[in-house]
Amino acid sequence: MDKEQVLGLLRDFLKLLGGALVTNGVVTTADWTTWSGLIIMLAPLGWSMYERTHARMVAKVDALPGVAGVVAHNTVEGRQLADDIPSDTVAVAGTKAAAVVAKA
Repeated sequence: MDKEQVLGLLRDFLKLLGGALVTNGVVTTADWTTWSGLIIMLAPLGWSMYERTHARMVAKVDALPGVAGVVAHNTVEGRQLADDIPSDTVAVAGTKAAAVVAKA
């Protein structure tokens, strides 16, 4: 799912939830409008932060056509990054897996 699909689903969910809450008298229409607007404004910020984590960016690069794999530096951060991504084509430099990625 891309960003627009997720945000569209969020908007639809908020409409359903808001309708149910207002109908049952849990919140007023004005209160729900305020809260749902706040959620709609903050959701892209959260999505953007998630999409820009190192692991997500490396996974996206790894999935590109024409990319045989990603080799991370042999550091604590590089090893953690390779561990965070469940793929045989993301490897740490100096390992057998990295040699396989380099030959591809």
